[in-house]
Amino acid sequence: MENKYTIGSNLYINEIRYTILSAKEKEVELVDEDGEIIFVKNNELEKNATSGTKSLTSINQSQIDIAHKRLDIITPLLEINTSKQEVEKVARENDVSVATIYRWLKKYKESELLSDLAPEEKPGGKGKSRLKDVIDEIIDSNIEKYYMTNQQNSFRRVFLEIQIECNDKKLSPPHYNTIRRRILAKSEYKIIKNRLGIGAAKKRFNPKVKTFPDALYPLSSVQMDHTPLDIIIVDEEYREELGRPWLTLAIDTYSRMVLGYYIGFERPNSMSVGLCLSQAMLPKQEYLAKFDIFKEWPCHGRINCIHMDNALEFRSKMLEDACREYKIDINWRPVKVPEYGGYIERLLGTFSKEIHQLKGTTFNNISKRKNYDSSKKAVFTYKEFEAWLATYIVDVYHMKFHTGINKSPMAKWLEGVIGTDEQIGVGYHPIPVDKRKLLLDFMPSEHRTIQDYGVLLDGIHYYSDVLRKWINALDIKSGKLRAKRKFKFKRDPRDISILYFLEPDTKEYYPIPYRDSSRPPITKWELKIVRDYLTEQGRKTISEEDIFDAYKRMRTIEDNAERQTKKTRRMQVIKEKQKEHKQAVNPTPIDIAAPQKVDDDIFNDLESFKDISDGSSE
Repeated sequence: MENKYTIGSNLYINEIRYTILSAKEKEVELVDEDGEIIFVKNNELEKNATSGTKSLTSINQSQIDIAHKRLDIITPLLEINTSKQEVEKVARENDVSVATIYRWLKKYKESELLSDLAPEEKPGGKGKSRLKDVIDEIIDSNIEKYYMTNQQNSFRRVFLEIQIECNDKKLSPPHYNTIRRRILAKSEYKIIKNRLGIGAAKKRFNPKVKTFPDALYPLSSVQMDHTPLDIIIVDEEYREELGRPWLTLAIDTYSRMVLGYYIGFERPNSMSVGLCLSQAMLPKQEYLAKFDIFKEWPCHGRINCIHMDNALEFRSKMLEDACREYKIDINWRPVKVPEYGGYIERLLGTFSKEIHQLKGTTFNNISKRKNYDSSKKAVFTYKEFEAWLATYIVDVYHMKFHTGINKSPMAKWLEGVIGTDEQIGVGYHPIPVDKRKLLLDFMPSEHRTIQDYGVLLDGIHYYSDVLRKWINALDIKSGKLRAKRKFKFKRDPRDISILYFLEPDTKEYYPIPYRDSSRPPITKWELKIVRDYLTEQGRKTISEEDIFDAYKRMRTIEDNAERQTKKTRRMQVIKEKQKEHKQAVNPTPIDIAAPQKVDDDIFNDLESFKDISDGSSE
């Protein structure tokens, strides 16, 4: 059966203009003016689509003549940046209100259809206006001004404004119910669009996106996003609260397989995005083996396209450069179009539901949260939660039936890779040859000159003989006399004891250690804490010696505090035991019929803590 819809032609659904991209036997592919692509079944299109917001065949000749006259009036205002004075002049010359001119302009600019300038039929008859034209004009202009705006005024406010204007013009105001009916007769789509925004209107009325535009095979399209996890993580030694972690997640939109993730306590940044993407493209066997997980997680290889929102961490220069290096297209989600991130958001929601079953969950519902002490119930360390998440992904989520694809993610992935009787598989993507390079390419970068002493970054010196060739190299391309050339360096924020130098000739990374190899490895966050500490102490200039001396002192304070905290907790146990003992041997007056019994084991418990109470070392 031949499809009657012509490619390239326009049509309207709920007053949104679409262009036909392709027309198949059962469905049509459409794109709106914002670039959003949807797929609509032919029978749905026949019910909902029109060639315009109002068909010329549905209005009579006198209405068409009026529409032509109105178009002639506003035409001079369509070609210029309309000023208020020019609108007022046109209104005076044609004996209509300024509000009417603005309304005509708005209608025509939105659709560019003559029929939208045609008046409604009146007067008389059911659903027709019997009011004088001047009162109709007052009603329409006030509805546009006070109701059809994001101010979201009430019916009562609009009625009051109409009353005031009618009284000022010595006219009898219409009844409240008349105004209410007039508002309710308007397009619900336009009401929601004007009062709540285009996003709310599209969400309510647009046909749902059935498939993601470029999710054609495994790794053809990937969605990424972050979320704070509803669980409290504890430290490994004392099981004390560390806080809620963030999860950065990447999924394959074709199969819904999880490609990679990163869990961290810092807010999402370019590093968390980079580590998630590098895991997404690398094999996972070695990572899973850390947790004694030996199930298949067969996702690896170059990604074709990444879909992300417009957050700053997704807009970093590092990410753009790395994606360009591996020929990965970046598509930022259209602003205020949440359905473009629907798959990843639904998966994050699924993870949240599973996490709410764990001890230490924070819940997201106040009624469930108020009687549950998340901190006291928390049991998962960072590594334990990471192992739980990896197990859930490969053992449960990947194997579970997914209603969106009518099979499990693993089955869909294998279908796309290996193929079926109906379709040819694309095969497994090759594993990146240089794994370290891929990981470093998705790390934050720094650009520095190379001096006689090596490289200085954040007050710390780095050196290796591989730098010797480039010491004091000049930047000839800059056009500036004696300008020093800057080179690219990478540094893992989790261990800044080594810089990685991208050698310009070989295009390979070389490790550059501290110049002073006696310095301890530290994280970027520890370095920030040290520098903040020194600044608070009034240091205006901070040397490398200052940094590591302060780091050593702060580490000593921290270790002592941990020991003291542990000792304090033990002393608290002693005090509680002593209190119980005192209560047992010297009870307060109680009912003689129910005497208390002294627990002889208390004395043994106290003996076990004697070394602490005597001031002995741990």
